[in-house]
Amino acid sequence: MLSGKNHTNKTVLIVFFIMVMLHIPHIAAAKIAWLPLDKLVALSVHIVIAQVQAVSVVKSDSKTGIITLKNNLTVIESLKGSWPKEKPLVLTTTKFANPAKYWEEDNVELPSAGSKVLLFLEKVDRDMLLPANGIQGVWPMMGDEPVGAGTGTSLDQVREIVQKQVNMPISAKEAKE
Repeated sequence: MLSGKNHTNKTVLIVFFIMVMLHIPHIAAAKIAWLPLDKLVALSVHIVIAQVQAVSVVKSDSKTGIITLKNNLTVIESLKGSWPKEKPLVLTTTKFANPAKYWEEDNVELPSAGSKVLLFLEKVDRDMLLPANGIQGVWPMMGDEPVGAGTGTSLDQVREIVQKQVNMPISAKEAKE
């Protein structure tokens, strides 16, 4: 027979275990859902290779520690959509002033000035583009090879999927499913 103390400890342990198991799906749901490449391409209205020209602070909120950044990029090549090379691409991102204290796992950050990046961009309203599917839409580049989320995928593979979808488009709704 269990003593009162052992019985209470086991009950507390079982209740704790059940609570942890019930919260795991909610914790997992908080992370970004990674899309297959064909759906990422379908979700994007523009896919461009760009060079980050400058990153500047637009706003810094000392209360929240959130810094809003303006990223100025020059488009080198459009793989999908038609972004005029002479038109600057400007994206707004955020970061935390104190990453040791505050941190957001799936926060979109562009590489530093001078770096090349492959961007999958979706239109979120009439005049605003954001990386498609958050951080998955930002592929830093080393030379001509994507790294980060794009590691193991070549530019030719992306081009091939873009070309296939020109012939057999996937709707944005299907891409999000």
